[in-house]
Amino acid sequence: MKEVVVVTGSMIRGGAEGVIASVANGLAQRGWRIHIISILFDKCDYSLDSSIKCVNVSKTKNNQILDTPRMVVALRRKIKAIKPDAVISFMVTVNIVTWLATRGLNVRFIPSERSDPDKGANTVIKILQQKAYGAADCTVFQTTKARDFFPQRTREKSIIIPNPVLKMPEATSIKSKRIVTAGRLEEEKNHKLLIDAFANIYKRHKDFSVDIYGDGTLRGELLDYIEKKGLSGVVHLCGKVENVPERIRDAYMFVLPSNYEGLSNALLESMAVGLPCITTNCAGSDDAIMNGVNGLIVPVKEEKDMEEAMCWLIDNPMEAAEMGKKARESMDRYEFDAVIDKWESILSK
Repeated sequence: MKEVVVVTGSMIRGGAEGVIASVANGLAQRGWRIHIISILFDKCDYSLDSSIKCVNVSKTKNNQILDTPRMVVALRRKIKAIKPDAVISFMVTVNIVTWLATRGLNVRFIPSERSDPDKGANTVIKILQQKAYGAADCTVFQTTKARDFFPQRTREKSIIIPNPVLKMPEATSIKSKRIVTAGRLEEEKNHKLLIDAFANIYKRHKDFSVDIYGDGTLRGELLDYIEKKGLSGVVHLCGKVENVPERIRDAYMFVLPSNYEGLSNALLESMAVGLPCITTNCAGSDDAIMNGVNGLIVPVKEEKDMEEAMCWLIDNPMEAAEMGKKARESMDRYEFDAVIDKWESILSK
């Protein structure tokens, strides 16, 4: 049985963490011995296979930047003690820490890029990111756009593995008049774009409402914004919940208003359910959606385009239903076992 270490910031509920849980469970069920090491927060919101060992090296009261040397040393000690065949890491800062911790060790280093590498990170992080991925045995990307951001050397030692999507219950045939989205309440998710577009739609379609699933630092600000727009009781902040796909099965449409993404789990899950979906053209969206066929793509931060796309789905229910059907049919390449096969292929080398 081969040993694999998976390094993460934490296992608090989130997009990357959900993928880690799915991949770890899938590999464990195929006989791999999995160790998940958290370096930032000691909490796990996911059900994991009983064989998976969770290790924590975090000290949450410390400044994370100042704590980096200690994290590197602590992580290196754990890896040396476990003696794994491979170390997988997720998210750019965790990838950098893991690269530093594995240098000089006889272990395969496999970082996984989970966001849009052209956005968000500062210059120092981007330089270290380039060095870490250049030194990796193989870098895992979610999308071609993310992979093509990096130099030829990194691209040649990389693989594209999309997020696994578990089999989802099909959308209900009787639709509510709910427009739904899911994502952390943070700036990059741009929930205000959806609220602004819906404010105009609501003037003509008083029977529709919006449910936003997720939590974050902008909750208070968004509540004030919803009230300012006169949409209290119509736009709902539903908080962080389990089993979002089950909760949105009867929705009319799913909307992803993000400024940037890696590859949105919420979008993939909504497509797998069979909802008609609208997404901004943030990284990864065009890997999943063929515009006008199995969903609609609109420009980032463009309220008018978002409003027009939402109105089109409302005004054309038969076409919207067909779009949702095609979205569900297009999810085969994200099927759970096919994705785990790809992870096994790089771990078995």
